[in-house]
Amino acid sequence: MELAAFQAAYHPDGINWTWGCAFDETVHQILTKLEFHPEYRSAGLPDGKALAFRNLTQGQIYVLEKGLGTTFPGHREVDVTFGEMKRFFRKYLLSSYSHALAVASRRRTFGGLVGTYAEPDTGPRPLMHINSGFSRHFTFYKNYFGFAFDPEGRRYGRYDPAFA
Repeated sequence: MELAAFQAAYHPDGINWTWGCAFDETVHQILTKLEFHPEYRSAGLPDGKALAFRNLTQGQIYVLEKGLGTTFPGHREVDVTFGEMKRFFRKYLLSSYSHALAVASRRRTFGGLVGTYAEPDTGPRPLMHINSGFSRHFTFYKNYFGFAFDPEGRRYGRYDPAFA
């Protein structure tokens, strides 16, 4: 009943903004390693593409194992497909506060994409924006998950309530 009341409280054209970060440092590091992998392409990489990582830390391997529900037998040797990497990042997107708010409200929600952080604007009424240094992350989320970005140019991702 409370959820229905929450959803009914919105104007039909209502949206949500979640100002701030979605910065999980380890997830950011894993995404950066993927983006700089010699086999990675910013668009059009098939899910079945095999990727071998030999430069992950034990902490990064642990997070990847937990996220994928598997173990990697070799010390610092991780062999995965691009589809598995996408599944890993999708899991983090689905568990984010912005996605939860989009689903609960049934409204588009603008928020930080996993692995990015926000900074305060300058001026008399500062809001926040996502640091522009995450351009590779923005491209990954746009090209492989279909994310659009906020109309104000603050580089917040648009979470669709139907994203699954």
